[in-house]
Amino acid sequence: MKKYNKIITKELNRILPYHLLAVVLHGLVIYITFKIPESIGKILDMLSQTNIDKGLIIQEAYWLIFYSTIILIPRTIFRTLYYNTSRKADTYYYGNDVIYSNGTYTLTDTISSSSWSSIYDGGLNNNHYTCMGGTTCSTVYYIYYTGSNAMYYIELTGGKTVSDALSDMLDNNTTSSTIKGNSTTSGTIDYWYYNNIEQKGYSDYLEDTIWCNNRSIYQLNGWDPDGGNTRRYLYFNSYESAYNTYIPSLSCSREVDRFTVSEENGNGDLDYPVGLLTADEIMLAGGNYETSNSSYYLCTGLSWWVGTPDVFIDYCGGGLIVHPLGKLTGNRVTIANGVRPSISLKPETEIIDGDGTVNSPYIVKTN
Repeated sequence: MKKYNKIITKELNRILPYHLLAVVLHGLVIYITFKIPESIGKILDMLSQTNIDKGLIIQEAYWLIFYSTIILIPRTIFRTLYYNTSRKADTYYYGNDVIYSNGTYTLTDTISSSSWSSIYDGGLNNNHYTCMGGTTCSTVYYIYYTGSNAMYYIELTGGKTVSDALSDMLDNNTTSSTIKGNSTTSGTIDYWYYNNIEQKGYSDYLEDTIWCNNRSIYQLNGWDPDGGNTRRYLYFNSYESAYNTYIPSLSCSREVDRFTVSEENGNGDLDYPVGLLTADEIMLAGGNYETSNSSYYLCTGLSWWVGTPDVFIDYCGGGLIVHPLGKLTGNRVTIANGVRPSISLKPETEIIDGDGTVNSPYIVKTN
């Protein structure tokens, strides 16, 4: 994902030489402007003298004519370059689809514009594809979000479209390095599990439950090539339950989002049966979006990530966290927060003591 406007960058690079030349020409005009009254002053001074030297007066008059004439040249050059060249912005084309053949994308059903200010706020409609210049290119750019001075886009090559890019992002079951590692040095959650569960012989008491990373889409917006709004973000289904309906659900509809150790009940991508709670599970426990609640057991006074994506904003993803005040809220994934590994006991596990509170945790019967 790119977060700068290549169109604006190209325009700045194109007009910069003209503006540098303009500085030089303006300096020359200023110099000549001072020389003209200087020559007039010399002529008047010589005319006021008793012994008038006609030769010197004629010589200074020639200089006056020269300065008065030459001053028009830099002004003419500047006006020609500025008005006829630098102010004529390149035309950019935006297609609502592409055709790919022999390594080249061709924009289809294009619209054109030479002004980003006239196109970024709704002007693109469903024309998200651009070559940043003409209508053919080997790398095409899909614009998914727009601001007043920047576009956010992905680069597509090899015949791929935005649908392929979305599939690459959302339909893979690659687990974050925060979870997976080599159990001893990397993978924060796996490291915790290996040292606190696996090494102590407790794994036999745990169920290979589904840890849901629900990446199903609520609103594509700018990622929808058929008219998506480039002024709004991509929202995942958690946005609907956490922000709008406040109705939690334990459903995990997509198999690729069901993270498990075994492939019998999920995607089989985990090394250990450990994961993160979902936003819906947090809501069932007492948390809610932007509503503080320090009385339920998941409120620890610290911020920690929930295993639920929330939104893809301009240039990065956003997920939900449990806030130090106990509320669910969103954060960019570039912001550091803690994690709280979760495990699930097998149904036949016997609890021999405790009530599940902080001061009296459950005691599990072991062999």
